[in-house]
Amino acid sequence: MLKLEAPLAVQARPPHAGFFPLNKFSVVPLLMKAARTAASDSNGNDSVKEFMVLPDTHVLTLRTVPTAAGTWRISGVETSRGPIDLAPGGAVIMALGTIENARLALASFDATGLPTLPLIGKNLIAHLRSNLVIRVPRSAIPGLSSAVNELQTAAMFVKGRATRPNGDLIGHFHLQIAASGGGNTVGGEDELYRKVPDVDFYDQLRTSTDTHIAIAIRGLGEMEPADPADPAAHPSRVDLSARTDEYGVRRASIALTPTQRDCDLWAAMDAAMQKVAATFANGQPMQVLQSNQDGLGTTHHEAGTLWMGTDPAASVTDGNGRFHHTENLYAAGPALFPSIGSPNPMLTGIALSRRTGDLIMAPPPVVADAGFETLFDGNTLGDWTMSTISNQPGRNDPGSFRVRRGVLETRTGTDLGLLWLKRPTPPRYVLRLQWMLTAPDDNSGVFIGFPDPRNEGYDNTAYVGVNFGFEIQIDELARPDRAPVHRTGAVYSFKGPTDGPLTVHPVGEWNSYEITVDGADITVVLNGQTVNIFHFAGDPQSPRRGLPSTAQDPRFIGLQTHTGRVLFRNIQWKPLEGAVA
Repeated sequence: MLKLEAPLAVQARPPHAGFFPLNKFSVVPLLMKAARTAASDSNGNDSVKEFMVLPDTHVLTLRTVPTAAGTWRISGVETSRGPIDLAPGGAVIMALGTIENARLALASFDATGLPTLPLIGKNLIAHLRSNLVIRVPRSAIPGLSSAVNELQTAAMFVKGRATRPNGDLIGHFHLQIAASGGGNTVGGEDELYRKVPDVDFYDQLRTSTDTHIAIAIRGLGEMEPADPADPAAHPSRVDLSARTDEYGVRRASIALTPTQRDCDLWAAMDAAMQKVAATFANGQPMQVLQSNQDGLGTTHHEAGTLWMGTDPAASVTDGNGRFHHTENLYAAGPALFPSIGSPNPMLTGIALSRRTGDLIMAPPPVVADAGFETLFDGNTLGDWTMSTISNQPGRNDPGSFRVRRGVLETRTGTDLGLLWLKRPTPPRYVLRLQWMLTAPDDNSGVFIGFPDPRNEGYDNTAYVGVNFGFEIQIDELARPDRAPVHRTGAVYSFKGPTDGPLTVHPVGEWNSYEITVDGADITVVLNGQTVNIFHFAGDPQSPRRGLPSTAQDPRFIGLQTHTGRVLFRNIQWKPLEGAVA
């Protein structure tokens, strides 16, 4: 009862009604503004540009690859102008409209075994729409002045619901009512929906005489959605056609058929429109200018083919618009609707798109595992700080880390760098984190057990981690000699991972480390597999290496910048109880 309805009006200056701007009908100005902003923010560097427009390009399919977790990931986009590789850690948002979104999803996952493939396209819904335009004498509307001058435009939004004789609900509809003056030639919608800046039209309005009121009544009703328990029985759907387009990709085959409930609602809505028209005529002569039902699919309000839900067995996408059983594929727009209601779906579709965009660009706060403490919140560097370099001309850049989309992203400099946490570690602890390679030759590492880098007198303070702590390696090329002691999972230069194959996820997929530091013992678990159990027996060349963290000699952890671009997230630790062995 207290909800505010969206206004059906445009800004006005008395004494005349307002005009729609020309760009109301085009998204081009918005795209141009976004592209210019991205170009300015990136300083001309396309590799870091946040937004680009690729003109004259048709998307054919998405490149899908299975992941180690049993899900699917999008690694690129196939287009009419060639393939586009997706950046590791990137996401794809399908925003091509309800029909094309469904076709693209069906074509991309055809024969992949995606569990939700049989559901895609099965819940096609749209709006039932009717139009009734009448003209009545000015005198039929009580309270209007009899003076012959220009009338203003009026608009009204009326909710409706249709029920059966036994009270069962058939469905909802609403009426959009627009009225204006303008003599015997202007219709009710001319002054509301078709107003664009036009000097000749403006002069015509100034000289018009309003002897009649033109009233347009448009009814919009909701189509019946699919039964979640049996979506295949829904008569309206999008499938892949046997016919192919000019690029050899299968076209969409569309069935849009009203159910009996749809027909009953449509009839009830039309009857309500006739009653409203008779009320406006108020017993005076009423001229009917238009009375018709629009064909299904002519409203551009299609929805539902990728409907969202919490149950992966009964919906295509989740509450954030991400496809179930995928890592990085999202949909935007009314294709996500489980049901359509009667209002224009655009505002709801935009709201869902904004929420999905916010989630991708700024994921929700990190929630630590039970008993663990979060060390990186996904939004700021917080207590993390970068190592420094002095007295090294030409090699004075340690690189950097930036926070982007909830992760820490490395940028390589001209010499080794270390992002370290200025909070001392517990004496005994478990450290958990996730990392992702963005190229096969990426090289980084997790450093543990080193003293405050600022206090050792090094020109490059990152080497305090190298000479006083331990590095849990991240390097699938095991440089410089491909020895196990230099490969992912190794305690670098001390002990390689255990014999046997390592489960290292490929470029673009997240890996997990669990590193347990228990006195002189270090255990490394990679993706749930224990790959290294190392006992430190001392280092004569560096007697302070591997000492436990104490109040007098606190120890720290850090992340390395070395080669390429490595991503980190979900960094957390938990103290172990008991004394140091």
